[in-house]
Amino acid sequence: MLDLILKNCNIIDGTSEVPYYSDIGILENAIVKVGNLKDFKAVKTIDCAGLYAAPGFIDAHSHSDLNAFIENGFDSKIRQGVTTEVIGNCGYSVYPLAGEFLEKVGAEAAEYGVEVNWRSLAQFCEAVRKCGKLKTNLVPLAGLSAIRASACGYSAKPLSSSELEKMKELTAQAMRDGASGVSSGLIYPPCCYFNPDEIVELLKIASQYGGLYATHMRSEGNAVLEAVNEAVSAARKARIPLQISHLKTAERHNWYKLDGVFELIEEARKEGADITADRYPYLASQTSLDMILPKWVFGSGDELSLRRLGDPLISMNIKKEIDNVHPMNSDYWESVMVSKAHVKEFLKFEGMNFRQVYNIIKTSRPDCQKFDIIDCLFYFLKKEKLKTSAIFFNMCERNLDRIIDKPYVMIGSDATARSTEGTLAKGKPHPRAFGTFVKYLTDYVKKKKNFSLSAAISKITSLPAKKFGLTARGRIAPAHFADIVIFDFQGLDDKSSFTSPVNYPDGIVYVIINGGISFSKYNDHPEIYSGELLLKN
Repeated sequence: MLDLILKNCNIIDGTSEVPYYSDIGILENAIVKVGNLKDFKAVKTIDCAGLYAAPGFIDAHSHSDLNAFIENGFDSKIRQGVTTEVIGNCGYSVYPLAGEFLEKVGAEAAEYGVEVNWRSLAQFCEAVRKCGKLKTNLVPLAGLSAIRASACGYSAKPLSSSELEKMKELTAQAMRDGASGVSSGLIYPPCCYFNPDEIVELLKIASQYGGLYATHMRSEGNAVLEAVNEAVSAARKARIPLQISHLKTAERHNWYKLDGVFELIEEARKEGADITADRYPYLASQTSLDMILPKWVFGSGDELSLRRLGDPLISMNIKKEIDNVHPMNSDYWESVMVSKAHVKEFLKFEGMNFRQVYNIIKTSRPDCQKFDIIDCLFYFLKKEKLKTSAIFFNMCERNLDRIIDKPYVMIGSDATARSTEGTLAKGKPHPRAFGTFVKYLTDYVKKKKNFSLSAAISKITSLPAKKFGLTARGRIAPAHFADIVIFDFQGLDDKSSFTSPVNYPDGIVYVIINGGISFSKYNDHPEIYSGELLLKN
């Protein structure tokens, strides 16, 4: 007796080019038979006639680090067909925790009603298991920002030998606890204060445990070629597989550099380097609004950063640097949209570009004639205590298509899972939180026809499964875990947009995770939490 039979499926198995028609038999958490199952019995049978069955989609770049502790914490990902998320990206993981970084993560978690009672990855995993709200599988990376902040805070000063040794110990511990590798966010403090040689030393530790290196590079714009060179060089020196996060060329004057980016990556691949990348199918990125500020402003933490913005002489120097890069009269300020504000009086600005924000705020000020848009940025960030999230429209569609076309590029949402209700429904998030995988399939298979459906599915199943070492996942085959998406291909429709992002897509019918039905379009199954922590070693 099987637990579940999916009959009459059009199966895209994640590796084969040609779909085939068959049944899938599931017992406990595994696929045990693929074939004609008319003589088999099951506790439950689902007729999938007219529908496709594919391996569960793997989000290669996620930020759902705290979602296992939040009610409805994975809704927007599961309803896209995501069964596994890689967390701890961009140098930011919620482990290890110490000092100011512990306070920062604790404050963020408190906004979701979550109490941080762990310090290490092992303790985080134990807290997740005890919480019992894990709906998707999670693959943890250890963030180098977390490791650096836990060892020596947010100081920009050069590392001492003892501090570097402490970071090596923290890296080794995270790898022993089950991290699949380490990540960096080299535009964010304190990760941005690492020099390349220090990063290599930490990568060598991760490499010893069979880990990989995922990097949000030091630049995705003006110095993108230098940043790719740094990433490739570091991976070579440490002999570690490289994953370039959300590969892009940001800002119009950098779009032409994509050929050079491809050349650097592909030359290294020809020489045997294990280099892959991920990308989301959108032309805008999302990060904190304070990333407009020069990196030196963040040295020694948020409190000192805010004091610098409030100091007349220092803020004048900051303003000059910003104006040199993003002139006050340029259209750059129309390309920055406030996504999530924290103070009540600024909630009305969510969904507005920063030029609109400025035009409204300056009318209420007696010094409006002297109050320019960078003054407004400082005023806004100080009131928000640097907590504003923003969306930056800075990419072009042709480059997006060329990036996604590459056989070594998989899909990552770069998003925290959200919901249409509760605390995860606040603000105007990037639509990628709700639509990435359905948009990818509809845009690149149905509309543009860049890929066959089978080829497109492999980029979100078997390719990331191989990269992240997910044994027996990413494929529909006997002895593989039963992570399966049942979908209506013709009915796939991304309902999320930048102006109205909080909408689930259409076309996903069932999502099965480790043999349990985690989502049904028909709401005919009890809510279950069948996700697993997929730990290395």
